Amino acid sequence: MVLGGQSLLALRLGSETNGPDAATYLRNSEVFLSTTTLLDPSAFDYNYWVAGYSGFLSLFTSLGDWQLVAARMAQVVMALSMAFMAYHLTRYLSEKVATWTFVAVALSPTLLWFSLVIGYEILLGWLIMLSLSLILLARDSRHERSMVGICGLAFSCALVVQFKAIVLLPLLVYLVWARLRGTLLVFFATCALPVGLWMLRNHIALGNPSPWTSNGPINVWIGNNPAATGGYIDAPPIPAGWPSDFVGAALRFASTQPRDFAELQALKALRFFYPNVPIDFHLSLPTSIDVLLVIAFWLWAVTVAVLFVLFLSLVVWRVSDPVRSLSPLAVATLLIFVSNLPFIVEPRFRVPVDALMISVCVPTLVALMSRWQGGCQGSPGLRNPAASLST
Repeated sequence: MVLGGQSLLALRLGSETNGPDAATYLRNSEVFLSTTTLLDPSAFDYNYWVAGYSGFLSLFTSLGDWQLVAARMAQVVMALSMAFMAYHLTRYLSEKVATWTFVAVALSPTLLWFSLVIGYEILLGWLIMLSLSLILLARDSRHERSMVGICGLAFSCALVVQFKAIVLLPLLVYLVWARLRGTLLVFFATCALPVGLWMLRNHIALGNPSPWTSNGPINVWIGNNPAATGGYIDAPPIPAGWPSDFVGAALRFASTQPRDFAELQALKALRFFYPNVPIDFHLSLPTSIDVLLVIAFWLWAVTVAVLFVLFLSLVVWRVSDPVRSLSPLAVATLLIFVSNLPFIVEPRFRVPVDALMISVCVPTLVALMSRWQGGCQGSPGLRNPAASLST
């Protein structure tokens, strides 16, 4: 049903571009059509844009007017496959919990909307979810080396899509070392491939093998200045007498106006959990339906945020071992959350970890309901895992 409904919406959108950076991603996708354009120094705005999502769109270039329909359909499949991964990641708790988690991820308003938006968020979320799932499920498989190898490739592709995903590397390395010690070299070898090719391209085209984009410093300033709102704004001029570089100016703001800086960080933290209300998504829906959708998005965002905070409380209070065993998923979410704070924070930045958050929140809700009903750790809702995600 979800696949059918999303397919109809993808067809209705057709070749219409939607999403704040859709036009740029489409333009950059043409860079991949020849070696000459790929190695042109001005391609990707002199490394202002990463290649990952544009490369994904280029896979469908030969389809002409059907390019965006095919890309959206691929993203719909990714979103639904994240629901299947969430099911398998929580199945050890109980079949009931896994089923509810699957349904919650599949019907997530955030994932339903953004699977139809031309933007990197769903692709990045799928690569992150795939990387974690392969590591956490490999221990019980006869193909653990292959799974770890694919994990390395997937995570490396995630770095090419959005390099801020590098904050997950210590977690992935720890999980491979703790659970699958003999496969750590396999992980590093495969992880070096896609991002290594991107660095090689940058070295040939720009003389600089940097794997990250060149807009990091200016985004630090946009996110941390006296006029900052927490989200994207045009970069204001650096005040006279301040350091001339963007990072130095941002640090000057933080040190000279600590209260304003602290309030700004709190605002960014809240923005991360704001509802992902449809952006640049024009379907000409009646006003009444638009209002209902906005209400639904707010209710969903608040519910997920509250349950995630409750999960963290359960971990601190050591209330439920089965729920605490989901900590790797929560840590990944927190790392992505923290990685955005030095820059700007848009609600869409939560999309890549939406499925992970739901995979934590649904078991938390079941655990709380079980305790409210007078249950305990051995309640029917959750069982103590024989093979949990914990290490």
